[in-house]
Amino acid sequence: MSDRELIDQLLDDRTYHIEFNGHLTNHSKHAVVALAGLGVSAPRIKAYYENYAKLTTYGFGLEPPKPDQVTITEDNWRAHLGQRSSFWSYTAFFEGRVQELGLEEVVCRYLPVLLPGWAGAFTHATIHLGWALEYGSRWMAIEGLAYMAFTYVDCHPERIVDRYEEATPIDSLLRVAGAWDEKREELKRSVAELIADTSPVDDGRIHPELLRSGLQFRIARTLDAGPALIRPAEAWGAAEAAPHQWVERY
Repeated sequence: MSDRELIDQLLDDRTYHIEFNGHLTNHSKHAVVALAGLGVSAPRIKAYYENYAKLTTYGFGLEPPKPDQVTITEDNWRAHLGQRSSFWSYTAFFEGRVQELGLEEVVCRYLPVLLPGWAGAFTHATIHLGWALEYGSRWMAIEGLAYMAFTYVDCHPERIVDRYEEATPIDSLLRVAGAWDEKREELKRSVAELIADTSPVDDGRIHPELLRSGLQFRIARTLDAGPALIRPAEAWGAAEAAPHQWVERY
């Protein structure tokens, strides 16, 4: 078996769930792609993959696939975004769509709906899809789309109140950092009040599993409230990248 065939086999593996210990992301396939890009031999990558499954850096092993609560279809796939209920049913749904339409068309059709929820799982679902498209793994791309749906946390693009002519994401980051410095104490108090209010968990707007994860709850809570500082749209984000360019390796 060639190195490429062995790596493809690892990326096609369906032995483990996409998360473990409730909410931690399974990074094993991210590492496979990264190590392959660094030129590490496939047998060594396989050994890493197997060791990671037994004991991750968090001190837990990976877990088998979780049972689904619902069956995902074209009619209900949007209704279950972010409900963290049916990851494997989402993979079956997207795999069926890929078989019918091809991966390029599926990415073009579904990713625009999924992108406003890209911050879910601390962006690891988006990272998973990105690694898949970078390497050219069809199954890993299906996992990435399913994971984005499974962990969707809305960035609420409908709340956009201003537009900026910033050319790059770095320019936007510097603007936000500058605004934070100007109103540091006021914004710190505002964020502290948001985090202390767990009512969105009680009323179902935020999945209760995120509350125990700390950072993911803080992100979800901030996005749910939508402070004005994070609402503007930037010029660099307005230009639509052609989705077919993301999957041209296929």
